[in-house]
Amino acid sequence: MNREQLGQILEMARRRDELRYAWLRNLLLAASGALTLLVSLKSGHTEDMVAQWSMRLAWVSLGLGILFLAVALHGEVWIESDLVKQTSEEIRRRPFDPAPVLSKKPAYYAIAERGAYLCLAVAVIAMVWHGVFS
Repeated sequence: MNREQLGQILEMARRRDELRYAWLRNLLLAASGALTLLVSLKSGHTEDMVAQWSMRLAWVSLGLGILFLAVALHGEVWIESDLVKQTSEEIRRRPFDPAPVLSKKPAYYAIAERGAYLCLAVAVIAMVWHGVFS
């Protein structure tokens, strides 16, 4: 594999990451909007106990999903910062022929992303459950 092919692979990986982070940002906006809407539309009358608990579960799940998405999106900043740091170090070590620099995010960013997906799925199920019982 020559440098040009490696450059193409790295550019495709960067594009893939940009699309994934755009997806996460959209999920974060949608979850924030849904939570805001659910809280603002909360009715004052007492409902069936199952409906009340399912709505509370939806609120908590959306809140946790938003928190996890924020952590997962922080990975975007972290990876860029790490790449700059590693590239600087590589250029200092080998100023005339630096090697390509790759960076891998810590595992907790991936865990936060999976946690966000789980929380958002639970929130959707809880909202459907609430719709059935209210």
